[in-house]
Amino acid sequence: MREATAQNIRIGETLPELWRELSSLYAEVSGYMGEISAELDSFFLVMDPYVAYFFPSNDTSGFVEDMVLPSKAELDGSIASAVKIMEDDTGIHHGISEAVLSSLA
Repeated sequence: MREATAQNIRIGETLPELWRELSSLYAEVSGYMGEISAELDSFFLVMDPYVAYFFPSNDTSGFVEDMVLPSKAELDGSIASAVKIMEDDTGIHHGISEAVLSSLA
Protein backbone atom coordinates (compact mmCIF):
# COMPACT_ATOMS: atom_id res chain seq x y z
CA MET A 1 0.00 0.00 0.00
CA ARG A 2 2.82 2.28 0.86
CA GLU A 3 4.34 1.73 -2.65
CA ALA A 4 1.07 2.71 -4.27
CA THR A 5 1.00 5.93 -2.30
CA ALA A 6 4.60 6.77 -3.24
CA GLN A 7 3.82 6.01 -6.86
CA ASN A 8 0.73 8.26 -6.74
CA ILE A 9 2.85 11.05 -5.27
CA ARG A 10 5.42 10.69 -8.08
CA ILE A 11 2.65 10.72 -10.68
CA GLY A 12 1.08 13.72 -8.96
CA GLU A 13 4.40 15.57 -9.14
CA THR A 14 5.22 14.47 -12.70
CA LEU A 15 1.89 15.22 -14.39
CA PRO A 16 1.86 18.99 -13.67
CA GLU A 17 5.47 19.26 -14.87
CA LEU A 18 4.63 17.27 -18.00
CA TRP A 19 1.57 19.46 -18.53
CA ARG A 20 3.68 22.63 -18.30
CA GLU A 21 6.23 21.26 -20.78
CA LEU A 22 3.52 20.21 -23.24
CA SER A 23 1.82 23.58 -22.89
CA SER A 24 5.13 25.29 -23.57
CA LEU A 25 5.74 23.14 -26.65
CA TYR A 26 2.25 23.80 -28.02
CA ALA A 27 2.67 27.54 -27.41
CA GLU A 28 6.00 27.46 -29.26
CA VAL A 29 4.52 25.52 -32.19
CA SER A 30 1.57 27.91 -32.27
CA GLY A 31 3.98 30.85 -32.42
CA TYR A 32 5.87 29.28 -35.31
CA MET A 33 2.64 28.59 -37.16
CA GLY A 34 1.63 32.24 -36.72
CA GLU A 35 5.01 33.38 -38.06
CA ILE A 36 4.75 31.03 -41.05
CA SER A 37 1.24 32.26 -41.79
CA ALA A 38 2.41 35.88 -41.68
CA GLU A 39 5.38 35.08 -43.94
CA LEU A 40 3.11 33.36 -46.45
CA ASP A 41 0.72 36.31 -46.44
CA SER A 42 3.66 38.63 -47.10
CA PHE A 43 4.93 36.37 -49.89
CA PHE A 44 1.54 36.24 -51.60
CA LEU A 45 1.18 40.01 -51.27
CA VAL A 46 4.49 40.47 -53.09
CA MET A 47 3.82 37.79 -55.72
CA ASP A 48 0.20 38.67 -56.59
CA PRO A 49 1.07 41.42 -59.12
CA TYR A 50 3.50 39.13 -60.94
CA VAL A 51 1.04 36.26 -61.05
CA ALA A 52 -1.67 38.62 -62.32
CA TYR A 53 0.68 39.92 -65.05
CA PHE A 54 2.01 36.57 -66.27
CA PHE A 55 -1.28 34.67 -65.80
CA PRO A 56 -4.01 37.29 -66.27
CA SER A 57 -7.72 36.72 -66.09
CA ASN A 58 -9.66 36.72 -69.37
CA ASP A 59 -10.46 40.45 -69.29
CA THR A 60 -7.03 41.91 -68.60
CA SER A 61 -3.89 42.16 -70.68
CA GLY A 62 -0.66 40.66 -69.49
CA PHE A 63 2.72 39.43 -70.55
CA VAL A 64 1.51 37.63 -73.68
CA GLU A 65 -0.37 40.66 -75.01
CA ASP A 66 2.37 43.11 -74.00
CA MET A 67 5.46 41.19 -75.08
CA VAL A 68 4.87 37.96 -76.97
CA LEU A 69 2.30 39.08 -79.53
CA PRO A 70 4.18 42.26 -80.58
CA SER A 71 7.39 40.24 -80.80
CA LYS A 72 5.60 37.64 -82.93
CA ALA A 73 4.65 40.33 -85.46
CA GLU A 74 8.28 41.53 -85.54
CA LEU A 75 9.53 37.98 -85.92
CA ASP A 76 7.08 37.28 -88.74
CA GLY A 77 8.35 40.39 -90.54
CA SER A 78 11.97 39.34 -90.04
CA ILE A 79 11.27 35.85 -91.35
CA ALA A 80 9.49 37.25 -94.42
CA SER A 81 12.45 39.54 -95.08
CA ALA A 82 14.92 36.66 -94.72
CA VAL A 83 12.88 34.50 -97.11
CA LYS A 84 12.84 37.33 -99.68
CA ILE A 85 16.62 37.70 -99.42
CA MET A 86 17.09 33.95 -99.88
CA GLU A 87 14.77 33.98 -102.91
CA ASP A 88 16.83 36.78 -104.44
CA ASP A 89 20.04 34.85 -103.67
CA THR A 90 18.57 31.79 -105.38
CA GLY A 91 18.01 33.78 -108.56
CA ILE A 92 21.56 35.13 -108.48
CA HIS A 93 22.96 31.68 -107.75
CA HIS A 94 21.00 30.21 -110.65
CA GLY A 95 22.30 32.89 -113.04
CA ILE A 96 25.91 32.31 -111.92
CA SER A 97 25.53 28.53 -112.22
CA GLU A 98 24.23 28.86 -115.79
CA ALA A 99 27.08 31.18 -116.75
CA VAL A 100 29.70 28.79 -115.32
CA LEU A 101 28.11 25.79 -117.03
CA SER A 102 27.88 27.58 -120.39
CA SER A 103 31.54 28.60 -120.16
CA LEU A 104 32.57 25.01 -119.48
CA ALA A 105 30.57 23.60 -122.37
